[in-house]
Amino acid sequence: MKATRLTLGFCLCMSLFAAEAPAPATPELAADKAEKAEKPDKSRYNLFNPVPKDQMREMDLDRPDKTNSPTTIDAGHFQLESTLAEYFRERDAASHTRTAGWDFGLPNMRLGVLNDLELNTSLNYCYTEERTVDGATGQVSHQRGLGDTVVGGKYNFFGNDGEDHLLKTALAIQPQFKIPTAHDGLGNGKPELLAIIPFSLTLPKEFSLALQPTPGWERSSANTGYVTSFQSTVELSHPLVKNLDAYVEHWFRVTTEKHQKGQNTLDFGTIYHLTHNLTVDTAVNLGLNQASRRVEWITGVTLRF
Repeated sequence: MKATRLTLGFCLCMSLFAAEAPAPATPELAADKAEKAEKPDKSRYNLFNPVPKDQMREMDLDRPDKTNSPTTIDAGHFQLESTLAEYFRERDAASHTRTAGWDFGLPNMRLGVLNDLELNTSLNYCYTEERTVDGATGQVSHQRGLGDTVVGGKYNFFGNDGEDHLLKTALAIQPQFKIPTAHDGLGNGKPELLAIIPFSLTLPKEFSLALQPTPGWERSSANTGYVTSFQSTVELSHPLVKNLDAYVEHWFRVTTEKHQKGQNTLDFGTIYHLTHNLTVDTAVNLGLNQASRRVEWITGVTLRF
């Protein structure tokens, strides 16, 4: 009887110990805890309570390509992206004119307001100089001055934070409203609206795929009224060497305007990361049809504060 009581007591003690002891950690549970530990809660940060530097995202740009990033600027931080110089050539078959020109200083100023929200304002160019030749008459005209102003913002739906991993996705919406501030002859003098929707997908072997549908409300080519427009890009990017990324991109734009051809370009570019907060870039965009600019060359810089 005594042995039986000792046996029952031993079993009871072991049962209590087992109930209080933590369950052994499985690899899945450990990975989940590690991921949560690496992803701090940044929702409490805002414009007046900036994200600490050790919790900031990797620097991501909306230039020099036409495809924007779905990632927003960290709350309380500021990023200046600017084209230093841009050269372009285009030809209008209908009017028999050829135009070439230089644009200088196309700044885009981005400000992180909340963890998933940023505001931005940009100038289409601080200064431009264009030379147009009329093929029928040989007459040459020049245009100089400032460009239009664009204001807007970006809201990230998902994919803003966390480490990059295979098939990671991110999606945002980025409304942009154009205020007509360009000098006469350099703009249409009317407001316009775009709704940019950038999306990204991380692929194997360090490749990244980006898509960007963009519906818009813009002026017609003759500036006689408003038409609905649609732009879209498909971009594939990959690191070339340490700190140097490259991309190839296809862009097209169509409108509801009658007898107006769509535009198509094939774009190439590189981005070099000098530091965690400073990059330089260059790009070449090639027109694929007569409705597009024949060639564009761009170089610029991005600085984050």
